[in-house]
Amino acid sequence: KLGSRQGWLGVRRHRSRAKSQHLDMLHVDDELASSSVSSRGYAGVGMVADGAGQLSAGMSASLLDQVFSTSARPEDVLRGAEDLITASRSGDQRITVLGLCKTADGLALSDKPKEALEKVKAAQELTEELDFPQGEAVVSYINSRIHVRFARNDEDVLDKALDYGSDAVLGFREVGSRRGEASSLTTIADVHHARKEKEKALQYHKEALAIFKDVGDRSSVAYLQRKLAEDHFRLKPDLRKAENAAQRAVAICQELGDAHEEGISWSLLAEVQGAAKDVEKATKSMKQARSAFKIAKDNKAEAKVMDAIVNVYLINGLYQEGVKLAKEIVTVHHEAGDTASEATALLLLGEKLGKNWEYEKGLKVAAVAEGLYRGLGDTAGIENCKRLKDMCEHARATEQIHAAIQRHQDFLHVPQPLIVDPGRNKRLQSKFEEFAKSV
Repeated sequence: KLGSRQGWLGVRRHRSRAKSQHLDMLHVDDELASSSVSSRGYAGVGMVADGAGQLSAGMSASLLDQVFSTSARPEDVLRGAEDLITASRSGDQRITVLGLCKTADGLALSDKPKEALEKVKAAQELTEELDFPQGEAVVSYINSRIHVRFARNDEDVLDKALDYGSDAVLGFREVGSRRGEASSLTTIADVHHARKEKEKALQYHKEALAIFKDVGDRSSVAYLQRKLAEDHFRLKPDLRKAENAAQRAVAICQELGDAHEEGISWSLLAEVQGAAKDVEKATKSMKQARSAFKIAKDNKAEAKVMDAIVNVYLINGLYQEGVKLAKEIVTVHHEAGDTASEATALLLLGEKLGKNWEYEKGLKVAAVAEGLYRGLGDTAGIENCKRLKDMCEHARATEQIHAAIQRHQDFLHVPQPLIVDPGRNKRLQSKFEEFAKSV
């Protein structure tokens, strides 16, 4: 499909209309809308930039540039969208198309798929009224990104993402936008990554990387290096190659002076090093990521890399270090004035304490988290805290009964079956793990 435009040009508008029906196949229920992208197993969802020079139909590359961004922060993307919407008030509806597409991009990054689909559908309908090939390519590109982002391993939705991405590649080639072509190749690679097709994901990411290098787009080169690191890390892991790619991304971001992107690159590097059980390196990379995120004033990203290393510590038997760092996560959110994130961090800390038989501390932490959730009116958070408290209270009571029997066993005649509880510790551990998954 990528090899030739023949047979595609004549039916492009027909297919464009047909694609409006594809949007209805995307799952956008409330559970999906509230879930985090990180939990879907593929980080780094920022878009890549276009700047291919003067394009056809009177649309300059500088305007097309503004649709795309390497930033994964929705507030940055939505600000850029507002700039385009403002510019469109001059009466050029083509700019309106670009503004709608960039708004859809920002809404998708905000995990608002329903709203994102509404914007991109409006852009698609307007594009059909205009002779605007760049707009058609951009609509296909954004559609591809939205579909792959929220596919949840649904093969039909991933098929649509691949179709849209392929059309975007062809559309950008037609108008001479090499960066648009590279951006669309990246979405195709992302589909293959979601399908765990490592070789294909690497192939298309490398093709996109080569174009970005050729046009001298260093920011997008760093972005693609992270994509390659993700491929090597998440799919049939090759930790050495993943570490090398992440290190290259770090170096480029430092060269560009982009603190937030540098932090993302350090975070990925820390995760890779943690997976390799190199705790010392992972800790150093985490500290570098934290410093970068502090400069960028992104407490959520800082806490995310910290939480990843908490898990590294616990896996490697470093319980005290893990709990200490988990407490620091609470402080990070508190200092940022982010009460919702602070409450969640407290809940997770309580869960970790409970899993390690520190039930009294777990109860205290859960009580503080519950108070914060009550202030926010978050009923789900309150219920999770109650469940954690119930678990800790039950486990604490069981411990107390067991300890009492042990202290007085010389003076008691209790049949052994009433004292012995085979697998008790394992059951408690399993219950806490089930609770953690539900949270």
